[in-house]
Amino acid sequence: MYILTAKRGNVIIGIGPELDYMSNGYPRLIDINVAFPIETTNVHEVAEVPTEVREGQYCYDTEKGFYENPDWVAPYDAETHITNLEQQITDLQMALCDVYEMKEA
Repeated sequence: MYILTAKRGNVIIGIGPELDYMSNGYPRLIDINVAFPIETTNVHEVAEVPTEVREGQYCYDTEKGFYENPDWVAPYDAETHITNLEQQITDLQMALCDVYEMKEA
């Protein structure tokens, strides 16, 4: 398995089972047909990649191995955020109803 990392920060930018080099020297992951500029990319061959490792979320270094990217920020999930806001609205509406009922009693 091949791991391609950014030279700055060792962030994983590509993972694939097969790699070749284009005529300009750029490493190319064959299965996704994507090449990376050699000036900014490190190429590592590893026996296996842990299942939780994702591009951008993890880094790789020959000395440290795989480790979480300290600068990783999870993508914003708008659907989950909307669901949470809808639940908050429902909770506030119920609380407001309770206040009106107590006031009328």
